[in-house]
Amino acid sequence: MAKRRPLEIISGIGPDKSGTGQLMQFLLKAAKKSHREIRFTFGPPSRDEFRFIEKYFPERRAQWYADRKKSVDELLHLIPRILFGFSDLIVMHPQNLGFHFALIFLALKCFGKRQLFVLDNSFFCLKSYNHIEAEFHPCLRCVGGRFKSAQQNGCRQFPDNSRYVAWYLSGLRILVNLRRVELLVQNPAQAALARKHFWWPKVRVVGLKTEDTEFFEPAIDLPSPKQATVVFHGYQHSAKGFDWTVELARHLREVHFVFPFESDGKSYPSNCSFNPIFWATGLKELVQSADAVLVPSLWSAPVEGAVVKSVVYGKRVIAVKNESAFVSEIPVDVVAQVSSDPRSAAEEVREHLKRPATRGSLQHKKWIQGFLESRERFLVLLGFEV
Repeated sequence: MAKRRPLEIISGIGPDKSGTGQLMQFLLKAAKKSHREIRFTFGPPSRDEFRFIEKYFPERRAQWYADRKKSVDELLHLIPRILFGFSDLIVMHPQNLGFHFALIFLALKCFGKRQLFVLDNSFFCLKSYNHIEAEFHPCLRCVGGRFKSAQQNGCRQFPDNSRYVAWYLSGLRILVNLRRVELLVQNPAQAALARKHFWWPKVRVVGLKTEDTEFFEPAIDLPSPKQATVVFHGYQHSAKGFDWTVELARHLREVHFVFPFESDGKSYPSNCSFNPIFWATGLKELVQSADAVLVPSLWSAPVEGAVVKSVVYGKRVIAVKNESAFVSEIPVDVVAQVSSDPRSAAEEVREHLKRPATRGSLQHKKWIQGFLESRERFLVLLGFEV
């Protein structure tokens, strides 16, 4: 068998505790076992990150500069590898890499196979999370290249300091429509969005596999609190359904809502409490004991770790109906899907809380087993020879 070309993975985010960072950790370990040469280059830490460090952790500024210099050196060393070492390419997280760098890499003909791993919706949305604040549904106005809608809506690009996002969106459409770049997507709903946005794209569903969802311990039956309790499994972002959940709480005063982060100091309903905890510091136990777990993402979310963990460990899992998101692919007797209108959803949640828990049911076990099996070929589909 002829030796395959090396695989060059260029990511805007390196190994860390974020979702993409955990994916990088998993891929770095898998690369060591691969029979194919796989090389990684990570983009420099962003200036947004520097502003955060400067404000809250000024003692880490020197480390930020050192990390940035190291990343720039790695990108410079990448140039001769690109020019003289014919290899395949996968680009990940173009936002942190820099939209201009990402588009240049994807346009270079010296690569063999050129692929973009789609982690979010930055292939059609300049915000990456395709959601408009104060709306309770995903925004699909720019699908198909109608980017003027973003200007009309006053959408702020992510990252804030990027001057190249419009250039990237237009350039990517050209490369994909010419079938120069293949899109690697996580789930069928994301593939459907890509096919609506581009004319004739090469799209492949590869799934997603990270260390934190590689193996699940059996869920434990912990006693429920005396008052009916619902846990919001996400962070304080309108696209993740935080504002929607607060409105839901106004219509469900008899239910206690727990948010796993600090309050921003604004006024919230008295049945809402805030507790800054992480999965390893109490959130896992809270998810197992609560009467229900809410994962109400309002953008076209692909595979979300919060959804998967909630299904495995939560007694009942509730999401907002969303045909363009990963939750639409999960049976409704595993993840209940309620109305995007908080008032109507309140009645539906009341009914779901009266029903038997779904955890441990035959359908529940069947979905988890199927999900785990569906990811077994993840590394092979990425081009890892394991």
